[in-house]
Amino acid sequence: MKETDALFFRCLLVKLVAESQPAFIGGVGTTLGPFLGALFYILVREGLAISFTQFHQIIFGVLFVLIVLLLPGGLIDAWRRLRGRRSWGSEV
Repeated sequence: MKETDALFFRCLLVKLVAESQPAFIGGVGTTLGPFLGALFYILVREGLAISFTQFHQIIFGVLFVLIVLLLPGGLIDAWRRLRGRRSWGSEV
């Protein structure tokens, strides 16, 4: 494989991973997950870019890794689990 081909495939892989971040954050197996993930991705990334101009990419990268590791089903699955645990109107 030529060096330029290897570079092309590495760039393509990085681009695919970067563009799939919102889907992983929101929840891959759902319809609403990628939309919610994209909203979260844009708001948090822009907020970090404004607040932490030099380190925003590192902070967002760590946040992304934590979400993927701690919430494998994404934000949608976390929301569903939170709603399932709450018992509205039940007496203690």
